[in-house]
Amino acid sequence: MYSNPNKRVEKTEPFGFEPTPDKRGDELSMQIRNSRVGGFGGSDAKMIYQIGSTGIINPAHHRRLAVYLGIEEEPNFTNDAMENGKLREQQIYDKYKELYNTEEHYLDANVCKVNAELTAETGIKCFAHIDIILMNCENNTEN
Repeated sequence: MYSNPNKRVEKTEPFGFEPTPDKRGDELSMQIRNSRVGGFGGSDAKMIYQIGSTGIINPAHHRRLAVYLGIEEEPNFTNDAMENGKLREQQIYDKYKELYNTEEHYLDANVCKVNAELTAETGIKCFAHIDIILMNCENNTEN
């Protein structure tokens, strides 16, 4: 049974708060949202599994699939927990940068990696946004 893609469903927030516009609104946030057009990342795995195993496409799936197809824009929202997470992530990155940036290695953050093999096999861009990655200075490869 497939849900009706034309049915308008009132958005409800499971945590009792309304999403607010992303306070960062920076280039990185835009790059992450734009990368979701034409591809699926790790955060989409549950949705893909649910659709494949049940055959049901719920309203949240419709929204994500519309972003994938370029019909809708990726929502740009945040809340206090997300903002706190961004702050903590930056603090962790800064600490690790102090420890690991050397002549041989450097840390990079929020790198979008596309899996060329899966992308070629499925015809769908398969990607992941890596929060923090240790790179080799000599040839810009992952360690």
